[in-house]
Amino acid sequence: MSDPQPARRLVCVAEGDDVRVLVDRRVEMTLPPTDPLGELAGVTGAWIELRDAGGRPRYRRIVADPLEAETEVPDEPGKHPFTRVPARRHRRAFAILVPDVEDADHVAVLRARVPSGAAAAGPRIEVLARLPLREASS
Repeated sequence: MSDPQPARRLVCVAEGDDVRVLVDRRVEMTLPPTDPLGELAGVTGAWIELRDAGGRPRYRRIVADPLEAETEVPDEPGKHPFTRVPARRHRRAFAILVPDVEDADHVAVLRARVPSGAAAAGPRIEVLARLPLREASS
């Protein structure tokens, strides 16, 4: 296990498509290593990226989609075990942890999905949120 390092903890709230950072705090902690920073051809799911001012990723973590608008609920006995339905709660809170590096500019929350009827075209990547990092916080 590696030693604690400077990191940023962003506590965010999402209401519909609007995502805001409530807290941007510098902390010391051990973070998981970055997921590969190369192209994500054919990948589906969600991830966060710490990016520099030019939009280049400096750190990437594949995560559960923090803005998912659906949830799984148990089905009737004898049928599929779960069904996806629209989420009832429209307001969600979540935290993002990234390294605190000098040239970091913002955190991007991304998702890649295959649009219905477009499996041959492959996944489409959406930037769900662009969260600027604040200069002075602790």
